[in-house]
Amino acid sequence: MNLRATGVIVRFIPLLDVAFILLGMMMVLMVQSTMKSKKNMAPAAAASAPKPMSEQAGLDIIYLYAGTAGSELGRVFELGPQQELMREIRTEVPDDMNRMLALRSKKGTPLVVLLISDQGFDAVWSEKKLATMKKNWNVEIARIYPYRRATTNTSRPGGS
Repeated sequence: MNLRATGVIVRFIPLLDVAFILLGMMMVLMVQSTMKSKKNMAPAAAASAPKPMSEQAGLDIIYLYAGTAGSELGRVFELGPQQELMREIRTEVPDDMNRMLALRSKKGTPLVVLLISDQGFDAVWSEKKLATMKKNWNVEIARIYPYRRATTNTSRPGGS
């Protein structure tokens, strides 16, 4: 009887080899398909990264600095990345603002954040003047004051 059982086992060994080969091939295919799906998901995961709040709200925020003292009194300047004064923006005509908007990407509704200096008295930036600027520029204006600019350079445009 032992010979019969051994004979049956010997007959099935080639079938086991085939089964193990097929199992190995299935494992390789599963690993390959998993790797391909991870490659396809990587760009989607990057695209679903959290966006800045301004993009979520559909706003293009423009930071402007409003001077209240000295050579900056009553003047508006575009702020650079390190809070440096870039160029003056005229408040009585829309030309400068239109030029600035044309240079920016159209990623949302423009919103001017007017950072009013803490160096002097902010009466220069009255409600009436802000309403006139809003009408001339045709953009919404949000004012923040008092604002202290972090400067490393003491020179200012239009003065020393």
